Amino acid sequence: MKPLYVYAPIGLFVSVLIALALTHYAWRRREMPTAYAFFWFCLNGVVWGIPSTLAFISRTPAAAEFWFIKVRYIGVAFLPITFFTFALTYTGRAHWITPKRLALLAVIPILTQLVNWFAPAYFVNDTHFARRGPFMFLIHNSNEPWYWVHAAHGYLLAVTAWAMIGWYALVPHHRHRVQALILFFGATLPLVMNFAAVFHFLDDLPPDVTLLSFTVTSIIWAWGLFRHHFLDIMPVARSAIVDSMDDVVIVLARQNRVVDFNPAAHALLDWESDAIGS
Repeated sequence: MKPLYVYAPIGLFVSVLIALALTHYAWRRREMPTAYAFFWFCLNGVVWGIPSTLAFISRTPAAAEFWFIKVRYIGVAFLPITFFTFALTYTGRAHWITPKRLALLAVIPILTQLVNWFAPAYFVNDTHFARRGPFMFLIHNSNEPWYWVHAAHGYLLAVTAWAMIGWYALVPHHRHRVQALILFFGATLPLVMNFAAVFHFLDDLPPDVTLLSFTVTSIIWAWGLFRHHFLDIMPVARSAIVDSMDDVVIVLARQNRVVDFNPAAHALLDWESDAIGS
């Protein structure tokens, strides 16, 4: 058995643990709109990851199929929506998010669940699971017409969100440009790996390589959380209001930690960007 298949379930388990930690961290800061949107995104990743982990350790192919195909696709189908709403919030477009629009975005994921559970011949069919060492793997499956409807919907939202964050990172935002770059590059790896897996651009990829790549992404984002505090303040709000003020503005988070200051504070106190977090 190839080493990648041995370590993939372990890496997936680590990814789920990090996602749980990020979910908890975001929930504690849910009073910030960006943190609240990030919470739902991370929670959705957990909903994706736990069934994948349970599929790997299942005793029978039938149990593995239940977790990997039936339950896992709840997280897979709704993750693009949570990523899209997070990107909207982070880039200052939260006003676009309304209950009606969210309901429209959720139509395809909800239909996907119905097709997956009640008409699987039109979604993911001809699945074959087999044990490789201590773990159960998906060896073969056939993607049917509704799968591609689901995939097109997910790619449209995910690529749009990725592009919004990337475009935002190209515009100078003083100290907060680094935040957007961390989010952008962190989101790039899972998106690329998902394309490679779905369209078979690379051979011998382990099952659920998309979520497995989130291990690296989660580490990058965790570093961004603690080093650059991208959930503590929304850059758009800061750029629109705080930068234009002549008065000194210093933003403090819990334990009197500096999370932002405007040009007037920089001129008065001669602070550099590394003062953030102190």
